[in-house]
Amino acid sequence: MKQSAYVRSDVGRVRENNEDNYYFCGYIREDVTMLRSAAVCETEYTPTLYAVCDGMGGESHGEAASLIAVRHLHPYEYSGVKTGADSDLQAANDEICGEIKKRGCARMGTTLAALYLDKEMAVVCNIGDSRIYLLRHGLLTQLSTDHDEAASLVRMGMLTKEQARTDKRRHALTQYLGVPPEEMTLEPAFDEVRLLPGDRFLLCSDGITDLID
Repeated sequence: MKQSAYVRSDVGRVRENNEDNYYFCGYIREDVTMLRSAAVCETEYTPTLYAVCDGMGGESHGEAASLIAVRHLHPYEYSGVKTGADSDLQAANDEICGEIKKRGCARMGTTLAALYLDKEMAVVCNIGDSRIYLLRHGLLTQLSTDHDEAASLVRMGMLTKEQARTDKRRHALTQYLGVPPEEMTLEPAFDEVRLLPGDRFLLCSDGITDLID
């Protein structure tokens, strides 16, 4: 299975630091002082992992939280993805919670959206509101599950998707990495699809989905 991939991270026009990170063909953004970065990868190796983490703006040390998260990630074969991902995310959450105590800050967190590819299967895993889409036959379909208050209201039938796009509660996350275990149990969302030739995936933070329909 031949894979061609591209990653770009940019600080944008609002913040002074870049709080995003990624796992891309074995690489992560180690230097969190970099305001922007990009890379291209072509590989026939499987299993493969791609991921995007969005450090939580408005909280302290978002760039540190997203770096911790990607450092804990590993590619897994299809049969072991869920167990392996659960273990990686719990380890990342524990380290971020430890950093909160060490740094003496009130909160510190990150979202995560990960795509695992192994032979003919793709598995998506996410926590928070960073998203994963599949582009197939000209149709773009969201595979990830938004973990925020507005999305929860959509699933309960209390908001429409159109209303949720501008609702203030869309930024109130119900799941993220950096939550003390006594407050919340991590419940990452998983989905899987059988790959077809020409499939394309998009992993992105809300820096994309807040601005583009």
